[in-house]
Amino acid sequence: AGCHGCGPFQSKSRTRHHALRRECTVPLTETIENLVSVASLLIAYLSWRSSQRTAKEQLALQRTTARLAEQQLELIESQRQANAPALRISIESVNRHTRKFVIRNVGNAPARNVAFVLNPHGSGDNPLLLDDYREKFPVPIMPPGSEVGVLAAFSYNSARAFDVTFRWETEDGRTVEEQSFVAL
Repeated sequence: AGCHGCGPFQSKSRTRHHALRRECTVPLTETIENLVSVASLLIAYLSWRSSQRTAKEQLALQRTTARLAEQQLELIESQRQANAPALRISIESVNRHTRKFVIRNVGNAPARNVAFVLNPHGSGDNPLLLDDYREKFPVPIMPPGSEVGVLAAFSYNSARAFDVTFRWETEDGRTVEEQSFVAL
């Protein structure tokens, strides 16, 4: 009968038998340890690959979410601007000797508490008739398509170009200030 550790291996010489036994049992233990190590490495590699794939998918999802959020903000802003007042100024003739500054709301929403300031561009006097301005401004509400005119008395000493600052409130109560330019 063979050695219980060697299984079917049998040997006539005891020394040779124990040498075979050592060769038989040590490689089996090492083989099991190596198989466990390889299995651990394989599991670790597969986990790493899976986490890499998940990280890439999460990054792509974050980019898509950021892009969608940006598009949504742009849409909200464009809707807000599409439904916002837009003030314009021009200088128009009333008759042969009289002109007026005309403020128009060309936007799609009303402007509230509308006022403007004229600053002569370069040298020259401000031709705005202040009494007429004080009677009409600030305008409590300027619906879309509406206009308000203020008389001006241009002379040879009057400026011909003006920096204009509009100030108004939106329907949601925000105060807006916008710069413009007008010239005769």
